[in-house]
Amino acid sequence: MSAKEERVKATLEKVLGVRVEQHDDNSRPSMYDLEIRYEDRPWAAIEVTSDADERALSTLGTLTKRGRFLWQSPRLGLTWGLHTRSDVLVQALEGVVEDSLAAFEAGGLRAVDDDTFQEQLAYERFAGQKLDNAGLEAWRALSAVGVIRASASEAETPAIAVFPELGGGSWDGGADLVVDWIEEFCARPASADNLAKLERSGAAETHLAVFAHLSDELWAVCSAIEDRPGTGVLPSREPQLPAAVGNIWLFTTPSRGGALTWSRSGGWQRVSISG
Repeated sequence: MSAKEERVKATLEKVLGVRVEQHDDNSRPSMYDLEIRYEDRPWAAIEVTSDADERALSTLGTLTKRGRFLWQSPRLGLTWGLHTRSDVLVQALEGVVEDSLAAFEAGGLRAVDDDTFQEQLAYERFAGQKLDNAGLEAWRALSAVGVIRASASEAETPAIAVFPELGGGSWDGGADLVVDWIEEFCARPASADNLAKLERSGAAETHLAVFAHLSDELWAVCSAIEDRPGTGVLPSREPQLPAAVGNIWLFTTPSRGGALTWSRSGGWQRVSISG
């Protein structure tokens, strides 16, 4: 069972007071993911999916697999924090990062971004030729693979930490944009397989759980799903969804708070996923 499926299972068991089990065991194709086992009525089918920047998810997965969010670097004298794009090129970063950071240290640099070499870059544009500057070349190498800024601090054990930027944006405090998003998401060709699994399940009750990946594009949607200010805001209209979907559960990843759920019989509700 994936981490997202585990989260859906834990949430539904807590909110609905039911037992949720894995259904897709890879024993045959096109199986829906989870199943609610009621004591007093027939089972229900659950399908789990995501709306995500696949490049960003691949990057996060690679960093996790390689243990590259933080690693020791005896070659360096300081600990460096690298803020990167969410789709930073991990293997390419590994190939240039220690040489680049060593060049910064040799030049006495402890905080580097595009502004650090503004004068040198302006001169290059004016003169039409590159400067022989080790620090500038090191920054070019890091910037090319997705580093936004780098900063150093004293540490007993020098290390390199990578912090992918997950996005940013603003939110007007409303929740109707969640309805627009989930309607559009379900209408995409990429969602057809999830909907087909629910339709073929034969279940009288179906649930679609969707994870919105925190990014610039979905920042406001994630903010509305989570409602971190705790206003309790809910969408003001019902979503127009395919007949195969009887209930929806909306989460964010990474999780920063609550979730939203909707059913044809009960409308919109907020649920707590803590504890």
